[in-house]
Amino acid sequence: MKTYENIAPSPWEESCVQLKTGGEYENAMREEVNRFVQLLKTVFPWAEENGLKIWRKSFKHDFGTYYEAIVIFDEDDEKACSLACFIIDNYPKHWTDDTVIPIPEKTLDSVVGLC
Repeated sequence: MKTYENIAPSPWEESCVQLKTGGEYENAMREEVNRFVQLLKTVFPWAEENGLKIWRKSFKHDFGTYYEAIVIFDEDDEKACSLACFIIDNYPKHWTDDTVIPIPEKTLDSVVGLC
């Protein structure tokens, strides 16, 4: 069955657009997350061919809507599940971290059972 896990709204050592009400915030947040999704697709180019999809998702909050990059995968596919965990554990720290991270050779040995 298809499921997803949240990654983040931006690289983990960078500031992100802060949640607040109003159209200006939502536009800025969508643009930032779209930029982050593109960065993730650059860093993990093998994701889609291995059954994963990196996407943007909105979430409702008392103060408005916020957005995060997510990874969608089939939870019944051990390889896809372990690769999703790998992406979540290894996403870029900075906007400038755009070097391709190769698909791990021992993914299944190291993370099966974590998803």
